[in-house]
Amino acid sequence: MDSKNFTTATTPRFNAVLDLLLGKLSNSLSIALMVALIVVLGTSTAQAATDQDPLERVNRVTHKFNTVVDGLFIKPLAKSYDLLTPSFAKKGIRNIFSNLDDVKVTVNDVLQLKFDQAAADFGRFAINSTVGVGGLFNVAGQAFGLKKKREDFGQTLAHWNVGAGPYLVLPFFGPSTLRDSFGLALDSLI
Repeated sequence: MDSKNFTTATTPRFNAVLDLLLGKLSNSLSIALMVALIVVLGTSTAQAATDQDPLERVNRVTHKFNTVVDGLFIKPLAKSYDLLTPSFAKKGIRNIFSNLDDVKVTVNDVLQLKFDQAAADFGRFAINSTVGVGGLFNVAGQAFGLKKKREDFGQTLAHWNVGAGPYLVLPFFGPSTLRDSFGLALDSLI
């Protein structure tokens, strides 16, 4: 499908979200748009109940795109990685990315007013970054029993009663909601 047909299949509100996610807007306009959409989402749960998938046409196109990209690129790449990478290296790589994720988790803990959990998650990050050699080893989990937590900005928005908004299929990422897609965008800034 060419870009002209894709654009006509979307709503003006969704085009604004695409521009925001693709970085086509200035920083101040992006922030203003994000705040406005969060306010709208927080007050539009009744509308969402009556119109379950207002973005169905766009979601179907995005799903087809994701299916093609997955079949042509992602699956072959993942299979090659799995075949060629030794299990100890995969575990170390997974630990490094998990350790970096703990920074985002800690920020979201604080924003959700979960201060005890934030302290534990920060401690996990600090231990794994130092004793765990930059996160290569999960010393905090194995030696200190500090378990990995999952927090993101979508959950933080939900904590502050921002409505989920409509169902949305994101390119490359798959199914989400409008609130969680903003959460994903904001998490990527941390």
